[in-house]
Amino acid sequence: MHKNIILSLIFVFVSLIASMILAKDNLTSVYTTHPQVAHTLNFIVSDIVPPPFIAKPIFKSMSNVHDFGPTIKDLKSLKNKGPLLAGPLTHQKWVLNAKELNLLPSQHHLLRFKSSTNEHFWLDVKMGCEFEKVVLNILDNWQIKVSKKKDYCLWLQERSKQTQSIFYNKGIKKIIITHSALYEYFKNMGLQVLVLRNYDHQKEITPQKLKEAYRWKQDKSSVLVIHEKGFSLPPQLQNVGFQKIKWSPLEDKPRPLMHLQREIEKLKGNL
Repeated sequence: MHKNIILSLIFVFVSLIASMILAKDNLTSVYTTHPQVAHTLNFIVSDIVPPPFIAKPIFKSMSNVHDFGPTIKDLKSLKNKGPLLAGPLTHQKWVLNAKELNLLPSQHHLLRFKSSTNEHFWLDVKMGCEFEKVVLNILDNWQIKVSKKKDYCLWLQERSKQTQSIFYNKGIKKIIITHSALYEYFKNMGLQVLVLRNYDHQKEITPQKLKEAYRWKQDKSSVLVIHEKGFSLPPQLQNVGFQKIKWSPLEDKPRPLMHLQREIEKLKGNL
């Protein structure tokens, strides 16, 4: 008897897993040209069961969007993949070229933001809220209805307040960042931010910025260096006594700000 009960439970469990896999296979796919767009869309509908769609990068090999360039085979396959949310476009010039050549699927939308210099929408409250509003309107136009969604805008606002509180408690007043991705995020907290590299990833760090970094240390200010992975920290700043953390804007998929917060919390006491 016990054996029959166990077998019945196994059968129910296997049937449940099979139905979940089948349901996932039958979901509408929304393709993106940026992994973070896909991660964020899936995060927004993560409380909906079953979700109204599953978002996925249009090419499996595009983990680093800065260096990615599609092959001829990739471009030929674009027409058959839609709907497509393409962008942000600053580091994806190939998308505009593909559009000019009429290679994009008929159902597509180019993501453009009011700020043409900073497109790290998942690292900025104002842009993140704009992103959520824009994509939900696009999905609605595509007849993809999203109800009972996770409030991404509110989530970003709450995360910003928590991080700001941690900075205050640890006495952090000035931030040095190796790349500008987090500039707006910290600026809106009222912190002083020194950006070593702007949106031009290849541009060398100027002597003026190094001089400013040294001046901050001499003032004995509460300075934190955030070393973004993929951008080298100048040798001149590696042994000057600054507290440092390493961080990636793509860490933890849709929640790199949570990763940033955890790294700051690990710092011992006040700076």
